[in-house]
Amino acid sequence: VKKGDDVTLHTDYKIQRSDQIRWMFGDKNLIAEIKEGTGEIATYDDDLDGRFRGRLKLDEQTGSLTITNFRTEHTGPYKMKINRSAEKSKNKINTNFSVKGSSSLNSVKKGEPIILVTGAKIEEDDQIQWIFEDGISIAEITERKKRFDYADERFRGKLELDIRTGDLTIIDSTVQHAGRYKLMINKVPYETFIVVVKGESLQSAMTFCCVCIKRYLTKLISDRLLRQIVGYQQSIQGFKNRNQMNVSH
Repeated sequence: VKKGDDVTLHTDYKIQRSDQIRWMFGDKNLIAEIKEGTGEIATYDDDLDGRFRGRLKLDEQTGSLTITNFRTEHTGPYKMKINRSAEKSKNKINTNFSVKGSSSLNSVKKGEPIILVTGAKIEEDDQIQWIFEDGISIAEITERKKRFDYADERFRGKLELDIRTGDLTIIDSTVQHAGRYKLMINKVPYETFIVVVKGESLQSAMTFCCVCIKRYLTKLISDRLLRQIVGYQQSIQGFKNRNQMNVSH
């Protein structure tokens, strides 16, 4: 999905009057519904800091939801729940949309852990996959089970995965772990993380430069102060000499 697009989440259902349709954003945030029995449409676009204000449209015949002018803040999981009383059954549709190019920057020092926070709460039937750079799968969660792929040796023994949120941690980071990490939820791109790892050599060079600059400034200030003091002493001595000459005359 590109930024600014109108996104329609299709249901492929034909709504009956007795149906209750509820659209959720995230885990518990109700953003739109068709009420059971009356068919009344309600949108709750003032919730969630008003990020959906004026952007939600609900099709009364199919229950499909449209988000107009899609932005980064609309990225996340959308869930539709259908309560079909006539059939005494409940149906649920899960889908996930993200803005193309949406990413966050993480910067750490060499040796520090890299923690990539998803901000999501994983459902039992969700599939989570972490991809490094161009297609290297390094970790995933399927049916609440974690699996790590150590085909790339740089990640061997360094990965931790939170089964509740999908957060990925790379311990004891090195400059080799810098790059682009993509989070996939149910095979749909959710978010991209750009990781920068500051190496020791760069840090040492910066520290060395700072020390050199500090020493130079200290010496420069000391030399100037010394010259000022010497000049001041010479001025005083000259003043005394002139006074003595005037007194003798």
